[in-house]
Amino acid sequence: MVRDDRTSGILIVDELSSAVRHDLHQRLAATNGRWQLLAIEPLTATHRVRGPRDILVEPLDGSAIQALVVAASGLDESHARHVADVAGGFPELAFRLASELQLDPSLDLYHLAHLDRPNELLERALPDADLRDALKPLALFTGLGVDGDLGYQLDEVAAAFGRDPAQVRHVIERELSRNRFVSAAGRYRSVSPTLVAIWLAAGLIEDTPELDQIINSLPEPVQEAFYSQLELFGPGADQLGSALAKLLEDNRFRDPSSFDGAAGRLLRASAAVVPSQVADNISQLVRTASPEQLRAVPRRDLIWALQVLLWWPETWEQAIEALFAFAAHETETWSNNASGVFADAFAVYLSGSTVPFSTRIDWLRRAVAEGRTETEALLIRAAAKGLAHGGHRSVVGFRGGGEPLDWQPETVADLRDARAASWQLLFEFLPAATDDDRPEVVSAIEHGLWTMVQAGLVDEVDSSIRSAEWTSSERSALMGVIQRLLRLEAISAEVQQQLSEARDWLAGASDVAQLATVLATPTWNLHENTDAMLEDPPVLVALADRFSTSPDTIRQAIETGRSSAQPNTRFRFLTLLARRVGSEALAVAIAQDEDFDLVAASAAIATAEENHEDAWVDEYLGQLAAGQHGSFVPHLVTYASVTDDRIRLALDVVEQGRASADALANLRGGGRFAELSEPLIADMLVALANANAAESALGMLLQLVEARGNPTGRLKTLSSELALQAVGSEHGDPMLDYYVTQLLKRGIFDDSEVTALWASRVRNREGLVEELDHALTERLIEDIPEEALGAALQLVRDEAAGDASFSLFASRDLAILSRVAAKLGVDAVWQEVAALTEHQLRIAIHHMRWAGTTPDPLVRRFLTSSRFEGYESEAASCFFNTLGTVSGHYWIALARELERARSWLRDLHGTSAEEWARNLVDRYERDVKSQRQRDEEERFRLGY
Repeated sequence: MVRDDRTSGILIVDELSSAVRHDLHQRLAATNGRWQLLAIEPLTATHRVRGPRDILVEPLDGSAIQALVVAASGLDESHARHVADVAGGFPELAFRLASELQLDPSLDLYHLAHLDRPNELLERALPDADLRDALKPLALFTGLGVDGDLGYQLDEVAAAFGRDPAQVRHVIERELSRNRFVSAAGRYRSVSPTLVAIWLAAGLIEDTPELDQIINSLPEPVQEAFYSQLELFGPGADQLGSALAKLLEDNRFRDPSSFDGAAGRLLRASAAVVPSQVADNISQLVRTASPEQLRAVPRRDLIWALQVLLWWPETWEQAIEALFAFAAHETETWSNNASGVFADAFAVYLSGSTVPFSTRIDWLRRAVAEGRTETEALLIRAAAKGLAHGGHRSVVGFRGGGEPLDWQPETVADLRDARAASWQLLFEFLPAATDDDRPEVVSAIEHGLWTMVQAGLVDEVDSSIRSAEWTSSERSALMGVIQRLLRLEAISAEVQQQLSEARDWLAGASDVAQLATVLATPTWNLHENTDAMLEDPPVLVALADRFSTSPDTIRQAIETGRSSAQPNTRFRFLTLLARRVGSEALAVAIAQDEDFDLVAASAAIATAEENHEDAWVDEYLGQLAAGQHGSFVPHLVTYASVTDDRIRLALDVVEQGRASADALANLRGGGRFAELSEPLIADMLVALANANAAESALGMLLQLVEARGNPTGRLKTLSSELALQAVGSEHGDPMLDYYVTQLLKRGIFDDSEVTALWASRVRNREGLVEELDHALTERLIEDIPEEALGAALQLVRDEAAGDASFSLFASRDLAILSRVAAKLGVDAVWQEVAALTEHQLRIAIHHMRWAGTTPDPLVRRFLTSSRFEGYESEAASCFFNTLGTVSGHYWIALARELERARSWLRDLHGTSAEEWARNLVDRYERDVKSQRQRDEEERFRLGY
C-alpha cells in the first residue's frame, strides 16, 4: 500500500525501538512525503529532545485514567478510581480491568490479574521471563530499600529467594531508567503498576512452598513491607494461604504475653486471605487474656482485622465475641474503637457484614439474656444501631478490591422486622436498667422513634410506650420527640392522630402529673405551631388557669417539678400564675415553704414590675435582705427595674459576706445599669471583680464608655486597675482581651497606663501573641516611641537576666525593635542596640523582624555591622523561626523559605553579609532535598 503512488497517510507505531524507527523512517522517505511516521517509543534516562518534532508525552496521571475509564466503561467513581490506581498510567490495562469489573464488581486484584484478558496483556507487556524472574522478589513487598543505608533490604530479599543481589539491583535500576515497571521514592523501589506487582508476586508465591520460612528470616522492616503488600490479596490465593497458615501457627499470634504490634499487623493483613485461621488465633488470644492483658495488648490492628472478619458468616460470631471482649475493656477514645465497631455491626444498613440482621440481633438477645450489667451500656448502643436512620461506615482492608456487599433488607417486611426487633430489645432493657444506663436506653428510644414511624410501625410505638413506666423528665423527652414529628407535613392524618394520643397519654392523667411532665419540657417543644414560638404555650396557659384557683393549688404549683423542671419553662409558668393570683399571693405561698424558691420569687418580682408595683418590690426585697434569705437579693434585683437604692441594697448584702456579686452581671443585658450613679457603678464593678467576674466588669465598663464616653475620676482609675488585672492574667481570656482592646481603641488609657499594660502583658501572659499585644504595641510606638524603645530595651535586659518566661519568648513575634526603628529611624535604634552586651544583643536580634522577602532595615544594619561576627548561627535561627506552623508537606514550606533566602542573598550581594546569606541558601537547599526524600519515602512506606 505504501508503495502505491496513489496512497498517502500517517503511519502510527507504538512501543517502537530506535533502530526500527530509523529503518522505517528511511523506507518512508522514499514516498516523497506521501507517508509520514508517528513513532511512540519508551522514554529512557538518556533521551534528549532532538527538535520541534520530538515531543515528550507524559504518562497519564490517575485522574485522567479515571476520567477515561468512567467515560468508556460506565464504571462508578469508586471502581474507576480503583482501576486507575492499580493500572498506574497504562490505559489499555485500565480498560481491560474496567471491562472485567463490569462483569463482576467483586473481583480482587489477585483474581483480576489471573483472568484471561488481563493475563494475556500482562504477558505481552512483560514477555521476558528473566525480567519477570528478577522483579518477582521486589513485587512481593510494597517497596524495598535499594540505596544507601537501606540497600541491605534488597540484598537480603534477593539472597533469600536465591537471586543474585547485584543482578536484581541492575534490572531494577534499568527498568526505573526506562520508566516502565519500577517506581522510586527516595531510596525505595517498588514494582508498578500495582496489578503487575500482584501478578508477579502471585507467581513467586506459587513457586515458593517455603515462603513462610523466608518471610520469618527477613528483617522486621522488610516483613512490614510484606504485610502491607499482603493487604492487596484476598481469598483464593491458595499458595499464599498455605504460607500464611504456617506463619500463623507460631504461638506469638495467640499468646497475650508475647503478642506485639508486628503480630497484630500480620493478622490484619492476613484477615481477608485466611479469615478462619485469623479468627481462631484472635479468639484464642482473647480467651486466654486476663482483663489487664486485654487492655494492654496492642489492639488497633486487631480491631481492623476483626472488622474484616465480620464480613463472612463463618467468622462473624468469633469476630463479634472478640470485639465485645475488647469493648468491655476499652482503652481507645475515637469512634472506630472496639466499642464503636461492635455497635456498628448491628446496624441495618452498611453493617460491614453479609450476615443477615436476624442472625446478628439473635446474638445480641443472647448477650442481653446473660445479664452482664458491666457490659449493658455496650449492648444498649448496639441495639440502638438497629434504629439508626440511614448508615455509614469506613472501608477497612480490601486494598486490592473484592470487598463483599453489605446485607440489606430485600423487602419492606424485612426492614420492619429489623426495626421492630431493635425497638423491642431496647424496651427489654428498661425495667432493670441501672441509673447510669437508663438515660442511654431512653435516649436510644427517643432517637429511634422517628425511624419506627417512618417504617410504618406506629402501633408498636404506641403499645410499647404505654407498656412502660416513665419519669416526668422521660415523659417530657418523648413528648418533645412526638411534638416535633407532628409538625412534619409528611405525616398522614391517621398517624398524626395516633401520635397525638400517645403524646396525651405521656402528659399524664391528673393535673399534677401533667404539670410535672410539662415543666420538664423545653418551651419550644410545647408549641404545636412553630409560628407561635414567642407566645406563651397554650398548655402552660391552661395549667396556670387550673392552678390559680386557691392557695392550696398555688402551693401545689410551686412544689411540683422543682427538681426536674426546665428552668425557663417553670419561670414562664410561674409568671403566668403570678399574673392570675398576684405577686403578693405568690410570695405568700413561697414563704410557707421551708426551702426558698428562687425561680418563683423571680417570677413574682418580674410580674410586679409588669404591673408597676414598685413599692411592693422594694418592700419585698427589703424584707428578704433583712431576713434569712438575703443571699438571693443580688439575683432578684436583676428582675426589677434598676435603681440606686435596689443596687445599694444588693451591694450591702454582698459586703456583709452573705452573697456573691456575680449575679449582678445580669444587669449587662441591654445596658440597664448605665442609668445608675457613677459612684454606685464603680462599687458594683469592684464587687464583680472581687467575685472573679472581671469579664463582666470589663464588659459593663465598655458598655458605659459607649453610652457616656470616656470615664473620669474613680471610674477612670478603676478602668486602669481592671485592665491591668486582665492583662496580667497568666493564662488569659479571649473576652478579657477583647474588652481591653476595645477600651484601648477608644483611648481611655493615658501613656503611662499603656506602658504599664504593655509591660505587664509581655511578662505575665502564658500564651502566643494576640490582637491585644499588637494593639498595645502599636499604641505605644505611635504615641510615645521613645518610651517604646526604652520598654523594649528593658524587656531585652530582663530576658538576658534570666527572667525567660514563655511570654517573653512569645513577645519576640511583636518585632518591637524593628517597629520602633520604622518610627524613630534605624540609626537611633541601632545606636542603643549596638551598646548592648554580647548576651543582650543575642536576645535583642530576636525582637527584630526577620520575615519578608528582603531584610528589614534594622536587621540589615545588624547583618552588615561589625557586631555581626559570632552571631551567624543565631541569625540563621531567627530567619528560620519565622516559618511558624506548617500544614501539609514540610519540604514545600522549606522550599518557600529557600526562595526567601535566595531573595535575601540577592539583596545582600556585595555586603559583608553575603557569605552568611549564601550559607543560608545552601543549608535550605540541603534541607529541602533531605525533607523531600524523607516525605516521599514516608508516603511510600505507609502507602498513601
